[in-house]
Parts: sequence; structure tokens; C-alpha cells
Amino acid sequence: MNRYKNIVVAVDFSKASQQIIEKAIAVSERNQAKLHLIHTVDIILPVMDYDPSMIVYNLPIDNQEFIDASNKQLAKLEKQFDHIEMTTKTLEGDASDEIINYANEIQADLIVIGSHGQSGIALLLGSTANSVLHHAKCDVLAVRIKEE
Repeated sequence: MNRYKNIVVAVDFSKASQQIIEKAIAVSERNQAKLHLIHTVDIILPVMDYDPSMIVYNLPIDNQEFIDASNKQLAKLEKQFDHIEMTTKTLEGDASDEIINYANEIQADLIVIGSHGQSGIALLLGSTANSVLHHAKCDVLAVRIKEE
């Protein structure tokens, strides 16, 4: 019996994404699991001059350009690793929340995410990997990023 069936792989398109995907592929091959490669686009709020007499509700937010760019990058990665069965998806919102929500939605057994081993103020503020690690309902594999 295989331990993992659905593995979510969160990437940010940095050079480290390659390391994260390769680690996830190794785990998926041992478990015959399906990979779900995702990227999250943060919601971009428009920058405005502050005018206390003006209150604006429901500002239109259009992240389509960022979503399209993400989809193109995911398609490149999917093509690069075409020997592996995977789905790709761009999510929109806070990265840690979206990763966790997506993992819950597909009933993931494992989330694979990169970790830089932050310290100091970055550790106090937290990171996406740290938040996912502490809030996910499934296992989390934090891949130590090898800085080159």
C-alpha cells in the first residue's frame, strides 16, 4: 500500500523550484502518487493617494497578467517534467492559506515546499513554509534549499 496518493508541490519559479520539484518527483515515484504543481499569485491592491474624505469600497483588482504569466511558467515546468503525471494550477491570494486550502480541497496526503532555514527577524515574522507546516492537515516536506 502506498503512503501518499496526492502530493501538492508549491513553487515560486525561483531557481530553487527545480530542487523542490525533483524531491517531489522522487517521493511520488516511490509512492505512485499524482503530483499537483501549484503557484500562488498574491492579490495586488492598487496604490492610491490617501484622501481621508474619500472612502473607496470594492476596489477592482485585476491580477490576470500575473495569473497568465504563472500559467505559462507552470506549462513550461509541466513540459520539462512531461514523463511525470501532474496537474498544474495558479491560485490567487495569500500563499500559505491558498496552499493549505488547495491541499484540503484535493485531499492531499503531502505538501512539498521549499525552506530557506530563515533566522532572525524573518523567523519571527514567519514564512510561507513555516505557516504551511504548522497549519496543514496533511504531512509537509520542507525541502532545504541549497544556496548556490
